[in-house]
Parts: sequence; C-alpha cells; structure tokens
Amino acid sequence: MYWWYDDCINAISQIAPDIPVYISDGWNLGTAVQYALRKNNPFIRRHRCPIIIDTHLYWAYSDADKNRSPGEIISDVAIRLWELDGAEGDVVNRGAVQVIVGEYSCCLSEESWCKCDPHRDEMRRQFGRAQCKKYQERAGGAFFWTWKMVTALIFPQKKYPSEEPDRLTCVTLGMDARRRMGLPGASFRLLAPSHYPPSPRAPRRHPKNH
Repeated sequence: MYWWYDDCINAISQIAPDIPVYISDGWNLGTAVQYALRKNNPFIRRHRCPIIIDTHLYWAYSDADKNRSPGEIISDVAIRLWELDGAEGDVVNRGAVQVIVGEYSCCLSEESWCKCDPHRDEMRRQFGRAQCKKYQERAGGAFFWTWKMVTALIFPQKKYPSEEPDRLTCVTLGMDARRRMGLPGASFRLLAPSHYPPSPRAPRRHPKNH
C-alpha cells in the first residue's frame, strides 16, 4: 500500500504541500513510523506534505486478548505506542512522526470481562482512563468509538446496522497537539460523520437557498 501512499502524497503535494496527509498503519505501526520518518525528513521534504499516522487500538478480538483479564490488558495499555520512542515531535521542521489514534473504545471481549466479575464497571473505567492517559502523553489526538461494538457480532449478516448511525468524536488530548506536530492553528474538537449510510429513519437535509 505504500506505493499508493507515494502516489497520493506526490499528487496532493503538487496542489497544497502544507496540508498534512494522514495514512493508515495497516496494523503495523513500526513500519508506518519508519515510512513517515523518511517522508518527513526536513532535508528532503521541501514542498511535500507532512505525514501523520492513523492507528487503531483494540484489545477485544484476538484469541490472545480474549485469554487475558482486564487487569492484564490495562497493564498492556501503558506500553503501547512504544514504536514512537525517539521519533515523535514536529512533523514539519524536525522530520519527526505523530500518531492519531483513529479508533479506540472501552470494549473488551466477554471472555475477558468474565475474569473480573463483579467489578466489571470499575475495570471498564480504569481501562478507559488508562487509554486516555496514554494517548494524552503520546498521541496527537484520538477518536473514541461510541457505536456498540457488539452490533457486528449480533447481526453479522447485515452489511450496515439499521439502528441509529454511529458517531466518532475526535478530541485532541492534553497539550496543543497541532503545535506538537508543528502544524498551525489551535487544538480542536470535531464530530465526524458516520461512515455508515444514514439511518432510514433519519430525515434528509437539504441545503438552504441563499
């Protein structure tokens, strides 16, 4: 996929080289970090868009995670994003790397939750707080996934849930993340539209005539 990233970055850079381009790590953050470091090199970047990495962090789907308790997973949160060690900072002037956690949640598998009953609610709070603390320290921002994760498991035959569409909320955490990245402007809060189609019950919105 990196050859495709190269083509896209080159095309966008010819139009607006100051716009940051977000790329997915494809579930391999280490490789993406090395790629972004090469692209953000200030000695060769010149009129090329700075690169920021989007990564998704979940602990609910693999067999290894299902076999772990919530306490063990919370301990694992503390060491995540280690791939950024010595590489994070200003993506414009210093050739560094920044990561946006494009999806995270407080969801664990039922196999994990069963290992902490009857303290599930408290462990969920600890899990969420541990993630917020980590992403505040190491990421440029984070999107919290608010859709019920079990929907895809309960209705696997449906391509899209028929319930109300999900929403992602992007919140830059802690210090001004855009300043940390070397980008202009202040930190922001953004409500991003769902990538699911609108609910059939949702009314259509028409642009106002001016």
